[in-house]
Amino acid sequence: MHSDLQTLPTTTQPRPPRARRKVFALAAAAALCLLSAGTPASAENPAQKQRAAAGRTLPLYELKRVSDYLYTSDEAEVEKYVNEERYTNNGVIARVLASHIDHGIPLNRFYKKDHGFGSHAYAIGSRDAQRFQHQGYVWQAKVGYVHKAKRPGEVKLYQTYNDHNHNYMLAAADRETGKPVIRAGYKIHHDLGHVTPVQAHPVHR
Repeated sequence: MHSDLQTLPTTTQPRPPRARRKVFALAAAAALCLLSAGTPASAENPAQKQRAAAGRTLPLYELKRVSDYLYTSDEAEVEKYVNEERYTNNGVIARVLASHIDHGIPLNRFYKKDHGFGSHAYAIGSRDAQRFQHQGYVWQAKVGYVHKAKRPGEVKLYQTYNDHNHNYMLAAADRETGKPVIRAGYKIHHDLGHVTPVQAHPVHR
């Protein structure tokens, strides 16, 4: 028995204009939510991230073992040298830049094991670095970054030297007087750029 009904082609009725606008609005809102959830704020505005990094500073710690002074802004290094290498943590002498952004110059640390526990020296330029290397020092780490030219609120960082024990020591200038607090037996060797001062000076042991 054959059906007298004919199969009619299926047609899609166009949505009313108002309904189409509502669908488009919902789709756009869903896409915006996905973008907001999947894109970190730092990736959306790299210029803002760069400005934040430019102003970030790190504490510059002074560690001492016998007559050797070691400086670092790495807290993991502080823990290592204090717990494993018998250094004493004297405190923070200044704050250094965390990156090269905004014309930061690297402050490099060198090491020479010539007598006793050896000694550390510091340099910001290739000339001083080469001079220390010619004296038997080897590059050890990048301590942080400094400004060559003074910025508002910054002070000079000096490297001092002791002729008796042949060791170097860093000293930041005082914010009020502009002069560094130098330990007895040391004299200014040369300056190492500019850093952010701290309120209290470290306890030199």
